[in-house]
Amino acid sequence: GESKLYNPFSLLSFLSGKRFQNFWFETGTPTFLVKEMKQTAYYSISDTQATSHELNNFDLERLNPISVLFQTGYLTITHYEPEDLLYTLDYPNLEVKHSLEQVLLNEYLDHPTPSGLPRVITIRNALRQKDIDTVVEVINAAFAEIPPEHWTGQKEHFYHAVTHLLFSLLGTYIQSQVNTSRGRCDAVVQTEGLIYAFEFKLDKSADEALQQIREKGYLEPYADSPKEKIAVGVNFSSEERKITDWKVEALVPRSS
Repeated sequence: GESKLYNPFSLLSFLSGKRFQNFWFETGTPTFLVKEMKQTAYYSISDTQATSHELNNFDLERLNPISVLFQTGYLTITHYEPEDLLYTLDYPNLEVKHSLEQVLLNEYLDHPTPSGLPRVITIRNALRQKDIDTVVEVINAAFAEIPPEHWTGQKEHFYHAVTHLLFSLLGTYIQSQVNTSRGRCDAVVQTEGLIYAFEFKLDKSADEALQQIREKGYLEPYADSPKEKIAVGVNFSSEERKITDWKVEALVPRSS
């Protein structure tokens, strides 16, 4: 239904300590769950759909991360479709979303302590300055920290996971996997005066990525915005395990 459940734990913790912090998440870091999410390539879980059977299944031999995330409160139901008996789930709030994504990013980068947030801040500031070279440098630095043995047999998985998590942690600045009438853009990032459309390719070319942004019209939904629109095509080399090619193209405003 439309009823919402309110958990006052974070509010009470704030009033007690008189400081803002991710109180609820810090009551217990789901280490085993984060490792399972990495193992099964669950890194983009906003607006996930699942059946009632999937949500209630708790088979430890065939663990479903979505079921565990739901049963432990890391995901909540945002919509139910009676005709299809299908539930849509999402993070209950930004605290849970950012905290879980940060821990998952650290797991991919093989860091026991937080290391992704300074990178996210650097990416955000670089985007404000239209400094895509720095954005690429930060992403490549993150790739470089992944132990070589972790890439074996799953290069594309690691590439997409680390890139998605770095961009997703931009918070209100980012829309990841944005659906349009003609396709799905990997990332749309907005700053105070800019709108970026990012398309990432694996073992192809930045030109091909840019072409897809043009052909699919990923920036067309923002045509009425006064912000400058910029398309960014990026190619990742699985052999070199880094971004090797990227191109930037400013969208020419349509004449009125």
